[in-house]
Amino acid sequence: MLVFHTVVPTSTIPYSYTKSSARLVSRSGVFGTTKTLTSDGRVPQVDARPSSRFTVIWQQATHPGTIKSVTGP
Repeated sequence: MLVFHTVVPTSTIPYSYTKSSARLVSRSGVFGTTKTLTSDGRVPQVDARPSSRFTVIWQQATHPGTIKSVTGP
């Protein structure tokens, strides 16, 4: 799994936020389709388990700023 984030162009520093996305990668190196995990996040963190399961955690940029997560693939 490939997880990446990009700064949303309409956001301003220091209040910028990111759009976090993920793509599965097959054993042969073929990329799957991009899935948006969030379009309202900041400070995304990624962790991987030995069982090839990934967890992405981020803080919601808008009020109330809750912590969100998703585990997959």
